[in-house]
Amino acid sequence: MPRRKKNESACRQAQDLAYKAMSARDPNEAVRLCLEAIEIDPHCVDALRMAAGALEPRERLIRLESLVQVAEDDLGGESYLKENKGHFWGILETRPYMRARSYFAQTLAEAGETRAAIVEYEALLDLNPGDNQGLRYVLIGLYLEADDLDGVRRLLDQYEDEDSAMFAWAAVLECLISKDTEGAERSLSEARGINPYVEGYLLGRKPMLREMPDYYGFGDENEALMCMDTIGVSWRKHPEAMRWLRLHESPSQAPPNVKVGRNEPCPCGSGKKYKKCCLGREKSPSRMAGSPVAAEMALNDVQHAIEGREFSSVEEMNCFLREYNQRAESQAD
Repeated sequence: MPRRKKNESACRQAQDLAYKAMSARDPNEAVRLCLEAIEIDPHCVDALRMAAGALEPRERLIRLESLVQVAEDDLGGESYLKENKGHFWGILETRPYMRARSYFAQTLAEAGETRAAIVEYEALLDLNPGDNQGLRYVLIGLYLEADDLDGVRRLLDQYEDEDSAMFAWAAVLECLISKDTEGAERSLSEARGINPYVEGYLLGRKPMLREMPDYYGFGDENEALMCMDTIGVSWRKHPEAMRWLRLHESPSQAPPNVKVGRNEPCPCGSGKKYKKCCLGREKSPSRMAGSPVAAEMALNDVQHAIEGREFSSVEEMNCFLREYNQRAESQAD
């Protein structure tokens, strides 16, 4: 497809306004700058992208899909993409298109259209494997959300030198879902070395912030928050993985001796009631010192023992658990 003839002066002027809108702190000023840019150049992709952000989600999705196609046509169509694949971001004129398509992929993901979002992110990484936009982190989270373990493995292999918390803790989860416990133990050790803060958030030891930080550094707590925002939901979709992590909990993440009501939310962050999740784990029978499988069996025994029982106080519950543990230990002997 032939490229649209541009008024280069108008395009530059509109793009300058779009850049100012992107850095504007006042939302009203950003809107004003975008509208001014669009008036000068109706095809100013960055301005149109930001303007779409003010629309309702479904309308935004439709508008962005159309914008991505317009931006692609303005660049020269599919043949241009194929010709410049692999070094796309290095060409300055492609970046508004990349930002628009990335926002389209993000909007698809937010709408629950995970598979469609994956297709878009894969295409963007195909165009720009160097991933200046950091899209691989979002993509690995989407792969996990979709239980696409082949996709997770491909991405881990493609960026084998990656040392981010997102990839490290995603690797642990991939091993657990694949029933590779030896690999999970190795990956857990590596993940703790890359960012030890993630574990505390996964286990619910630390509260999440309402808003994500504006920046982070490799290995710091802000990165742990970003990691949780990316793959935390996927971890919690797999309660067996959460139980495994709890059984392998680092001593530095161990909770203080705080009493939790049996009907209160479990502090591990699973979303279940304490009695249905981790109750009895801290004072479990001696056979929990064995393998993870034996430990989980013992935990299930404790949960079944208290199922249906009502306790008038925490002390009464603890007394019951102590007696139960003593009986279990004597039977094991």
